[in-house]
Amino acid sequence: MKINPNRPIDSTIAQTGNGSHLRRMTNRAHVGASLLEVCRQVRQGFKLGAMQNFQPEVRRAIWKIVADQHASNRDLYRRVILGR
Repeated sequence: MKINPNRPIDSTIAQTGNGSHLRRMTNRAHVGASLLEVCRQVRQGFKLGAMQNFQPEVRRAIWKIVADQHASNRDLYRRVILGR
């Protein structure tokens, strides 16, 4: 997943309780699931229409947190399985 560095992103969300909640939601997804499946699963945790009410910077931050956490989970799984 590519994040356009020229577009604003709310980086403060990652350090708040909302960021940790998003990471917990992502941790519940299977490491073998695609990023799209994980994003859909996380989005189901929001109320209907809630994402539309967020500013674009916040939405970008949400999906960046989800993508980074899922990549981290997959990396941890690979390291455990390979014994490294």
